[in-house]
Amino acid sequence: MKDKMINFLKERKELFIFVGIVMLIFATVITIAELTSNDVSEVGKTTATTNNPTQTSSRPTSSSTKTNIKETMMRPLAGDQFVINRYFFDLADVANLEDSVIKTGNVYENSRGVSYGLESNEAFNVIAVFSGNVTFVDNDELLGGIVEITHENGLISRYSSLSQINVIVGDQVDISETIGVSGEYEYDLDAKNHVHLQLIYNGKFINSLNCYGKTLEEIIASM
Repeated sequence: MKDKMINFLKERKELFIFVGIVMLIFATVITIAELTSNDVSEVGKTTATTNNPTQTSSRPTSSSTKTNIKETMMRPLAGDQFVINRYFFDLADVANLEDSVIKTGNVYENSRGVSYGLESNEAFNVIAVFSGNVTFVDNDELLGGIVEITHENGLISRYSSLSQINVIVGDQVDISETIGVSGEYEYDLDAKNHVHLQLIYNGKFINSLNCYGKTLEEIIASM
């Protein structure tokens, strides 16, 4: 029986070798095909990323803006040609105490913000002092148009005495984006055509004159 098995294997030796070679060739072809397919797929991905303009857009997302760019506070109007028509009431600021009291009829009130205008008394575009979310909009006969923007750390910037409002609640606005136009209303007529800016954090009013060029974190830290 053993001799028969040996003779059988000898007779089939060439067949086994042939089958083995065929299987080796087949496996090699399959491996080369898979490698080629992967290379083509990767080339396609690279080409799509390179040619798709949305992948290389210079406009950052909201999250990347907050992470990579530290905004510093701007004034609520563009340029350096402005006047302050009403100061923030601060007993330590003796020189401006008289100009920090608002008179409406026979009522006197300490100013909790700063009113900005132009020497020419012309209307001007009012801009956001920081990026944020519009959380309140109103029109008041006494105060004019009012816009509130809530910023990343909870600071609120409130703009009043607006003759025109360009935003609605829910709008996301960028720093220096126009949100309205200045105006003149019965509340503080002495301030003429202006925007009254108030900064509020946890119910406390902050003098914006001390905040320009500071980040949100620096403003809160200085309170």
